Amino acid sequence: MARKKAAAASTNNAEALSTGSVVAHWTVEETSCLIEYLIIHCAEGGDGTGFKQATFTGASAHLHEPPDGVLKENYVVGTGRDWQSCKNKWINVHSLLHSDYHI
Repeated sequence: MARKKAAAASTNNAEALSTGSVVAHWTVEETSCLIEYLIIHCAEGGDGTGFKQATFTGASAHLHEPPDGVLKENYVVGTGRDWQSCKNKWINVHSLLHSDYHI
């Protein structure tokens, strides 16, 4: 059974690499930075239906900037920080914040 899962996982990884999509692993700091950016730019959300691509593109650019106190030459950006990755992360975080927990 484990071999089937490993084979399926390697197939999925090969498909992801061939399509050019990269899995983004988000740190707590990066997630906080994204949320703070979206809070500052909440007026761009429009009528509450969600943020536009331009907002997520700006968030992506903001994530590529080095944090305060870090020289730009020494800063390494995480992979997969494009607008789509920011949008997907926001969808996940937003759904967690608004989900009902039934205990």
